[in-house]
Amino acid sequence: MLIKVQSIFKGELSDSTFIIETFGGTVGDNFHFSPHTIGLQKGYQGYFFLTKDLGFVSYENGFAFRDSDFNPQVRFAGKMFSKQQFEEGIIATTKYPKLSVAEYFNLRIIENTKGRDRDTCNIITSRVKKSIAFSFKNVKYTENFQYIEFDVKVKVNTPGLKFGKANLYVKYSKHFGENAISSKEIQVSKGKMIQNSLYALTSTDVGSQSFGISILPKYGSNSLYTFTESEEDLVHVKAKITDFTSIGSISFDDIDISGEVFYWCQGAYGLFDETNLSEPIKATNGIAGSTIGITYTFENAIYNSSFNTFSVNLFAKATAPSKYAQAFIYIDYNDLGFGKDVVKNGTFQFTQQDLLANSAVYKVFPKNEDSNTLSLIVFSEGDPDDLANLGTTPRNLGKLTFNVTNCNEPKNINFNPLTLINLNSHSTGNMPVTNEQYDPVIANDPENGTICGCKKPVITSFSPMAVRGGVGEILTITGQNFGTFVFGTSTVLFKNGDDMGPKEIEVGSLDFRWDDIIHWTDTEIKIKVPGCDKAKGSNRPPATGNIKVRNICEISDESMQKVDIPYSVLNYRGSLDGKAKRLNLQSNSPNSSICFQFSEKIPSWIFDQFQGALIDWCSETSINFKIGASIKNNTPLGLKDNINLVSYSESDINGVSGVPAAMFVTNFYFETNKCIDESLYFSEIDFVLRATLTSPSIADEKKVREYIAHELGHAHMLNHAKGFDQLMQPNGNSGNGITLNDQVGANLVFAASAACGPKPIGEGQCGMSCGTGINAIQEETIEGLQIFPNPVSKILSVSSSDNSWLVVDIINAQGICVKSTENSNSEHLIDVSDLPSGIYICKVSNGKIINYKIFVKI
Repeated sequence: MLIKVQSIFKGELSDSTFIIETFGGTVGDNFHFSPHTIGLQKGYQGYFFLTKDLGFVSYENGFAFRDSDFNPQVRFAGKMFSKQQFEEGIIATTKYPKLSVAEYFNLRIIENTKGRDRDTCNIITSRVKKSIAFSFKNVKYTENFQYIEFDVKVKVNTPGLKFGKANLYVKYSKHFGENAISSKEIQVSKGKMIQNSLYALTSTDVGSQSFGISILPKYGSNSLYTFTESEEDLVHVKAKITDFTSIGSISFDDIDISGEVFYWCQGAYGLFDETNLSEPIKATNGIAGSTIGITYTFENAIYNSSFNTFSVNLFAKATAPSKYAQAFIYIDYNDLGFGKDVVKNGTFQFTQQDLLANSAVYKVFPKNEDSNTLSLIVFSEGDPDDLANLGTTPRNLGKLTFNVTNCNEPKNINFNPLTLINLNSHSTGNMPVTNEQYDPVIANDPENGTICGCKKPVITSFSPMAVRGGVGEILTITGQNFGTFVFGTSTVLFKNGDDMGPKEIEVGSLDFRWDDIIHWTDTEIKIKVPGCDKAKGSNRPPATGNIKVRNICEISDESMQKVDIPYSVLNYRGSLDGKAKRLNLQSNSPNSSICFQFSEKIPSWIFDQFQGALIDWCSETSINFKIGASIKNNTPLGLKDNINLVSYSESDINGVSGVPAAMFVTNFYFETNKCIDESLYFSEIDFVLRATLTSPSIADEKKVREYIAHELGHAHMLNHAKGFDQLMQPNGNSGNGITLNDQVGANLVFAASAACGPKPIGEGQCGMSCGTGINAIQEETIEGLQIFPNPVSKILSVSSSDNSWLVVDIINAQGICVKSTENSNSEHLIDVSDLPSGIYICKVSNGKIINYKIFVKI
């Protein structure tokens, strides 16, 4: 008998027709009958079930009858089935698709051309439990919030398998209509993974509030989509919103589809062992450029020895005000220190606090994802207006408490990357989907170190014994238990050079880092000793004294010996723990000088002490600090006006009482574009002088002079230093003058200034009157004023070319007037032979103008 083949479900064909041997029937005039064979007539249709040698599976069950195309019923083994039902049963059993003869031979051509061993599922061991997960992703409002669109994505645990076929069911609330497929209020289209023309996609209503998605290939083929490690788009759904009055829902239906999702492998369909469906749609994605981000951190890690537990708080902050709604937070931990499956075993507890304190609104469900990863699933209920506000100030979600099994193990608590890609949302109030995803989600704040606290640091030595602050010199500290460096926590503590506030200061985290290396190990620390502490600004420099080390748990005892910091130069930090940048000095004049100008309000005796203090420095550094003309009014401090102002105040300076002098510092005066090594430079210096005395004693004048000399030390870019009664101690040095350390530190200003260019501060004209020049103000001078000789041993001649009447005062280095003369002649001859050798100021007045000249008595 000749049989024509229309379709094949499994096996191989050599032709579209084949001959079978029959038993019984009519052959010519003869009729043969066999009761235990299949009775076939011409034109019959049916299904043959054959063995490998093309024999019938059995005489009883080797054929299924089908009368004609007009009657789709199939009779098999005494029962009736629909054609679809019967064929699906064959496919489920054979794990092969139904192929037309044409499709079959087309596939054979492909296989013969490209080779037979190209099915990537061969790399998968048969012992792997094959699972597939479907989820809703990329949910967004579109077309002016008239539609919700989303993707159904797929991910497997066995890359290399090919996607075969699947039936999915999605239910939705009344907010998206009824019978939405037939009414075209919901549209389903192919995603990336089924763009292949082999796949057919159909969607149908399966109820008034649900629809089915069916994906069937025309035939099995190695051209079907191959799963990778990545999640991929299966279908895209666009749903019209018909009701904006309340919260709606879209979710996978509760229909069991565990028997309706297949892979294709080695020429056959296989049923996935496990099919997982995600939670309902909870949030939309925000509009690009206007999303709100969230950052999670761990804070306040504590080991409780009484209960042998370790706890840490979970904090969050947003980039803008938001209503915290829902979250899936995944946390890894060291199961050697805390045990495995801590949630399942009851050795973990999460206590809601602050942000999640309202338990009527927020529910948190801890769960073990695997033996050393737990998840905190945060759900909110009720009115969105009841949700907690989360903004740029961190708030505490709650406390994680672990039982400890091994104190000596590291904590290794950190956020699992799943936190970054799963639901973390805030409420926007937009209906019917009220929540929007936080974007981006940042969770990168590991808790390291041993669980029960690191050991107390111990300092055994340091070198060198003396180190200058703020110039990049390195102090090396050796010892034990310094631990792992943690930015913002690990530090070295020095004595406070300002001697105000805390006794100790912390240096910044970046002071341990250079050449892209953090110079901190468990036994050795290297620090570039800065000229200020870790806070923003230029205050609190490290000072001579014992030091301490702080690791992430404890602070060491003081070092046995004191580190000597003979002086520190001014540094400035633009932010907490930022880089400490050295401050340098530039001139605003072409002759590399700083011209100080004085408020007319300054009493003459204070002015004299300023000049005396300047003379003190002139003998040590010869820096080009000059005396300029007086100005009638104080110019505003803190504004860059190219005037180096010495102003006067009868009230407290910067809110501090009893301070007779201060150098005014503001970052408005800093510039960077000409300095190397990220240094900064002053382009302007202002001073404020204060006194309430009208009849000062010699002791009063001496003290004011010392304070002014101290502030002129700051003008040399020196910060405070404590030791050996230095002038740069916070409160001066009780009359001991400029020490060697002060002098050596101050003279660094010239090289540092030259490195900044183009107008480095110069030397050699210290104390002279300012001349004209760019940004300098011309002072009034007595015509033709001269003093000579200079230096002088006996007679000093003072004269003017206009033969004016003059008053001459000779002021010593202590600011005391030691000689005074007046004469109507054009020349004064003053005997200075009885004066001690040193530097003096010659103050000359013609009744209208006062000029100052410096001379040296030998």
